Amino acid sequence: MSGSAYQSLREGRSCHVWQGKAPDHVADRDLDELSAEELQAARRLTGPHSAAYAAVHVALRRILAHYLEVPPRELVFGRATNPGCGHPGHGRPQLAHPRTGLEFSLSRTGPHWLIAVEADATVGVDIEDMSDFDHGAVSSLVLSPSERAHLRACSPGPARTRAFYHCWTRKEAVVKASGAGITSDLSAVEVHPGSAGPVPVRQVTPRGTSSLSVRDLDVGPHLCAALAREEGGTGPVLMRRYSLLDLASTGGQP
Repeated sequence: MSGSAYQSLREGRSCHVWQGKAPDHVADRDLDELSAEELQAARRLTGPHSAAYAAVHVALRRILAHYLEVPPRELVFGRATNPGCGHPGHGRPQLAHPRTGLEFSLSRTGPHWLIAVEADATVGVDIEDMSDFDHGAVSSLVLSPSERAHLRACSPGPARTRAFYHCWTRKEAVVKASGAGITSDLSAVEVHPGSAGPVPVRQVTPRGTSSLSVRDLDVGPHLCAALAREEGGTGPVLMRRYSLLDLASTGGQP
């Protein structure tokens, strides 16, 4: 099963990155598109966190339904095998129904979110709010020696904070694309923060080596984001703005 939007994505070998901001409240008619598990997950959260979780997952369903031309409620999600630990349910999220070559990655920080979509190729995306915090202890755990040297060469303050987040979002995007996730040794994932990108990144896991490329995304002030794709992904990266009402609930059509 595949729709015209999916065929266009596939033929153009492009990657679409949807950017949105979750509202403070989600209408009941929108919540009707979520699965029972998604509703339970949203209800375990409180206040704006609950609304943001629900809104992002409604958006995910509508965006994927737009490409596949099916009702958002009919989508069923699962997980791939994790290449790090080998567990069949610990890998990257994927569509269990309908089965297609459509791949996606979701990331959220507060109300801000990104959803990357690509055909027949794995993809990973990460977005972070660049809050000012003491990242020294974290840097020693997740950055390589050359990455730590890059940070030390930056002026203390906003420039160094931004450099840290460029490293962090690139690494997170890479491990999401590879599917290894939190089982990864992030300090071994070299993301070359001194290069504008896209830059090649290799991640070695017990089940093989992933060859990816990663680039920064322009998502506005106070936010930092990165996108990782399979190394052969040379098609364009197209940014798209989204609001909850952009895609209709019937068939995922604009």
